[in-house]
Amino acid sequence: MRITAKIRQYADDPANLANNVAAMVGQPGVYRLRVGDWRVVFDLHDAGTVRVRWIGPRGAAYRQGRGP
Repeated sequence: MRITAKIRQYADDPANLANNVAAMVGQPGVYRLRVGDWRVVFDLHDAGTVRVRWIGPRGAAYRQGRGP
């Protein structure tokens, strides 16, 4: 529930969580959201739409986020 809340919070107001979001190196248009020890790897579509690619523990999410 905490991760879902953070994703919705980011979609509603990206500036509010700016310090918890970073661009993924070598992957244009792909970002990660830090939620405790978990990472949400996502990209952005139309205004305010966040498409989640992967959610997982820190290291695993980075490896999986490199997929298609």
